[in-house]
Amino acid sequence: METYPEIALVGGRTKWWYSWTGNEEDKNRDFLQKFDLPLNTIIQPPDLLLLFLQDEWASLCDILVRRSSVESVGGYEVSFRGMYEDQAFHAKLCLKFPAFLSSECWYLYRQHPQACCSVSHSTGKTYTARKVFLTWLEEYLSQQENKYPKLDQVVQKLLGSAPSPLLVKISQQVQPLKKTMNNLLKRIASLKNLLRGQFPPIGWVNFGSFQKLTPISVDFGYDRGCPIDRYYIEKFLAYYGGDIQGRVLEIGDDSYTRQFGGNRVTTRDVLHVKEGNPLATFVGDLTNADQIPSDTFDCFILTQTLHLVYDFRLAMETIYRILKPGGVVLLTVPGISQLATDEWASYWCWSFTSYSAKRLFEEFFPPENIQLEVHGNVKASVAFLEGVSADELTEEELDYKDFSYQLLISIRARKPKGESDE
Repeated sequence: METYPEIALVGGRTKWWYSWTGNEEDKNRDFLQKFDLPLNTIIQPPDLLLLFLQDEWASLCDILVRRSSVESVGGYEVSFRGMYEDQAFHAKLCLKFPAFLSSECWYLYRQHPQACCSVSHSTGKTYTARKVFLTWLEEYLSQQENKYPKLDQVVQKLLGSAPSPLLVKISQQVQPLKKTMNNLLKRIASLKNLLRGQFPPIGWVNFGSFQKLTPISVDFGYDRGCPIDRYYIEKFLAYYGGDIQGRVLEIGDDSYTRQFGGNRVTTRDVLHVKEGNPLATFVGDLTNADQIPSDTFDCFILTQTLHLVYDFRLAMETIYRILKPGGVVLLTVPGISQLATDEWASYWCWSFTSYSAKRLFEEFFPPENIQLEVHGNVKASVAFLEGVSADELTEEELDYKDFSYQLLISIRARKPKGESDE
């Protein structure tokens, strides 16, 4: 708040906490909320409100707000009780003031069966409450001096798609019948699979454009557009764009520093393993990098490099050493991938899984300072292996995540603040 006097509030990521029950089936359900906006940076109106309207999982649970800002918007809306009282208040703040969105998690959120949200969901009152909120927001927006056409369009669209109370009531009444029908359909499907085998039957699979024994492209899809792994890498860097600030080190060149850091970056450094790169401010190997000073960089962008280092633990020691206390490494490694055929072919030693990457990073960084995410699914993986570009798939096809098909692993890790290596 002191650093950014123009912001009205600070919010962080919430952990949806299911394991509080102690039940075995809830132990692996916990997940950390994801905001589809750059983190650790200032968000201008009305981007936060747009995010909340289009992704209800992205609501703010933990906010620190200036009292003057609360008074400026008139505090909470007295007409709301229970459901959507916080959303109405947050809407007024996010419409008027910039906010700082942090990657930190300070809040565990749970729902017990008697909670307001649980009761509303089970009785169907959520739909009615949401329509009341959207109707109020539509009227509130019409009274504001600053106009945001896209926001108006989203509200209109959401109002148009809201189910009527009659449909909600019918839906509640048919739920028991629906459950019975689902169980019956599952039994029928199981019987059909037993009698006919899995669909499509053996011999009916149509490989289409993948019929050949050679890939469509041997160049990861660069010759057809943006490679699929680069799609995930750039989305990852955009998401954590707020970390790319101060003095930044990047491998090979400074293109991602420029693209995602902008004017937040004060010094751009480049590390290259070979002599002769005009952009390189440091030349050397991550396993032998005494020439790089310790506790120096606010951010280290290290994409698709660690798998080229045979002794990656030595490289991790260097990564940790050269980061400033509080500094962040933004790193990606391949999972499912073809091997390179260019100058780096003889360096390619490893592919990773989320499990191996997590264990490796926890040897150097505190577990609570690590955010790891997997990217990919069976369709994206097949397309990537064939050299099909990201431009030839839809965002829905690319963004669907299947943990069993880890095309790329991304990791954000932060060195503890106040810690200095001897």
